[in-house]
Amino acid sequence: MMARSKISDYMVTELVTLVPEMEINRAMQVLLDRAVSGAPVIDGKGELVGVLSQKDCLKAALNASYYQQWGGAVADYMSAEVETLDAELDIVEAAERFLASHYRRFPVMLEGRLVGQISRSDLLRLWSITGPDGSLPGDQRMENELQLAAGAPVGLEAAIRFAIAHESPWSRDPASGNWGVHRDDPPPWNRLLGPVSPRGPCSGVVVRNGVQLAAWGEPGREDLTFSVAKTYLALIAGVAHDRGLLPELDEPVGARVRNIGFEGDHNAAVTWRHLLQQTSEWEGECFGVPEQADRYRVVSFDPTPVHGRKGEARPLRQPGGYWEYNDVRINQLSLALLHLFGRPLPEVFAEAIAGPCGASSDWRWVGYDNAWVEIGGRLVQSVPGGTHWGGGMSIDSFDQALIGQMLLSGGRVGGTQVLSSEWIKLMLTPCALAPFYGFLVWLNAGKRVFPGLPESSWFAIGAGSSITWIDPQRDAVVVVRWIDAAATNEVLAGIGNALQA
Repeated sequence: MMARSKISDYMVTELVTLVPEMEINRAMQVLLDRAVSGAPVIDGKGELVGVLSQKDCLKAALNASYYQQWGGAVADYMSAEVETLDAELDIVEAAERFLASHYRRFPVMLEGRLVGQISRSDLLRLWSITGPDGSLPGDQRMENELQLAAGAPVGLEAAIRFAIAHESPWSRDPASGNWGVHRDDPPPWNRLLGPVSPRGPCSGVVVRNGVQLAAWGEPGREDLTFSVAKTYLALIAGVAHDRGLLPELDEPVGARVRNIGFEGDHNAAVTWRHLLQQTSEWEGECFGVPEQADRYRVVSFDPTPVHGRKGEARPLRQPGGYWEYNDVRINQLSLALLHLFGRPLPEVFAEAIAGPCGASSDWRWVGYDNAWVEIGGRLVQSVPGGTHWGGGMSIDSFDQALIGQMLLSGGRVGGTQVLSSEWIKLMLTPCALAPFYGFLVWLNAGKRVFPGLPESSWFAIGAGSSITWIDPQRDAVVVVRWIDAAATNEVLAGIGNALQA
């Protein structure tokens, strides 16, 4: 008998979540706005503490009618006893649990943390394509074969097969110990705060002169892209700049967005340029995680020696005086952009970047379970610039290639200027303290990042490894995902040499 499918492979991971302290009338509005019948309730530690259903909200509404005013919080009305399923259950075991319960859906837990939800309908849809024992036919589980366009350069197939042979050593299952970067953090920050999902195989797309030459693995899979999301934040900042919301990059952030952590003598000096170049030295916490958790972080492409252990209290410099790759400060930039636009950043990205580039609407960008803020009377989720502590951007390789092609074309798609050429030039201007870095992109000056590639190359890079390579010299965009970091230079150089031939 073939292995049965696990529910973690098919559960819904993009969830609407609530916090216990939220006012009940606002929580009810969230359920209505998102068209869901209920939502898990997550406390400040990221733990599941209850579920709020429409029935619970009806109790609150009835109570409000008696007293002629709304009162109470989610914690006062939610159901605190929650039945859950483990992410490792197979679909037969899950079906047995549904039959023994009156619930139509279950929260799914992994190592004590909420990671998704699965419903009766999800199981029935899955069973419609499985065998009687709950296993998928082999050809449906099989990863896509390498697809080469007619006229693809000689040598490209061999280069891609080398990439496939050097898949990332990370487990495909987040439940494994060998997955993610959070596990390298000091306690208590070595845990996930937002949803994650199983990864796909080594995958990618190669485009030259605007024409797709190759695709392999599962290029249509919406997969987590880790810190490539940082580059997408830089694109959103470019939208703000082009629209006049961010006219002066050297202006202190606190001059436009107030009361979110840019106060005090030190943080008041932090500018937008500092945040975009990762030289801000911003100090504080963002959604419960202190920036100190990412101090003394070792980054492969940074030649500066690290003189302390990760998470130790490195003495801070003045804003703009030190370069450090710090995910908490990036999340603070995202929060600042959210307040600057006054609307969710995924909406801005869809409208201003993904849509004009011709990308699908299947990508997802989600935040931590506790990353909800009120903007203009509306509760919205702030999204992270990666998946360090979970959440982040899930997007397929084809969509990444389309966004990369827009950047290669100087911000244009056909006759539309998606981003100004001025902003693209700003993104590619080397940071004085870190000439290998621009505005949340990696630069190959001196071939410091990837010695086997042209100096004009630049990259969006995420852990795992996930890379979008922009190659102006060859008029090419290459998306490579889930390759062994130790083999990345050889993989990309092999693809580049084939394109050059």
